[in-house]
Amino acid sequence: MQLDEADRELAQIRGAKYGNIFQYLALLFEGDLRERQQDTAAAARAYEAAIPLVKFPHAARIARAQLAYRTGERRAAIDTILPAM
Repeated sequence: MQLDEADRELAQIRGAKYGNIFQYLALLFEGDLRERQQDTAAAARAYEAAIPLVKFPHAARIARAQLAYRTGERRAAIDTILPAM
């Protein structure tokens, strides 16, 4: 039930015209939510969508790289994290 509530709240933020930082944070939370729902493809999309929104998207890159690593995408994990170094 709590995940459904979180999904509704995030949908409201995604649909509103907030600045990039709010969209970035919403996408990070959405990625985490999708991971908890075991939808790794949607989680990856959320993290990837967050990356271009801010100047230093370290959290999004780390989250995406960790997801890639856990799902066996070792090359994608490396390619995602290298620009943050």
